[in-house]
Amino acid sequence: MVTIGVILGSVRPGRNCVRVSNFVQTHLQKPGVTLQVIDPLALNLPIVTNRYDAIKTQADCPPTLHALQKTLTACDAFVLVSPEYNHTIPPAISNTLAYFYAPEFAHKPVGIVSYSMGPFGGARASVALLPMVAELGMVAVPKKFSVGVVHKSLNEAGVPEKGSEWLPGAFKGFADDIVAYANILKDARTQSKL
Repeated sequence: MVTIGVILGSVRPGRNCVRVSNFVQTHLQKPGVTLQVIDPLALNLPIVTNRYDAIKTQADCPPTLHALQKTLTACDAFVLVSPEYNHTIPPAISNTLAYFYAPEFAHKPVGIVSYSMGPFGGARASVALLPMVAELGMVAVPKKFSVGVVHKSLNEAGVPEKGSEWLPGAFKGFADDIVAYANILKDARTQSKL
């Protein structure tokens, strides 16, 4: 049994990450997998000024950070659902991740699902996330998944629109990888106390 945290990357009104997250959740659901959705909009975190470890005992530490830290620590893997803003990652995902470091992320796999309203599916954001997740100690799975023209590819519930019926088949390899990496690295963390 593995727990995969699905971290949404946008807080904008009318955000498309909900439809992409719905698609991801639907196609990651399988026996032995529990999903935990982490939504920066619901967390409403202030801009990072220091890591959680440095502020967790302070009176002004946002209460949602305590619960988020426990959630992240309990996850065996992560899927980042990220739009591309100005050729890079959005501030919501960066801010959410930057509060934490090794205890929450070390030796855990991460898969990157990017999207955009343009044809390239947020590929630049996907690449821009790689150094950040590496610095946090995560292991990026080799396969990435991108959804271009997202507003015409998936409906609000995350169901592929006509002409995008190929998306679930394309996602399968990504989903298989993230689950396999989650199981392998969970075992490695347990056996060797990584």
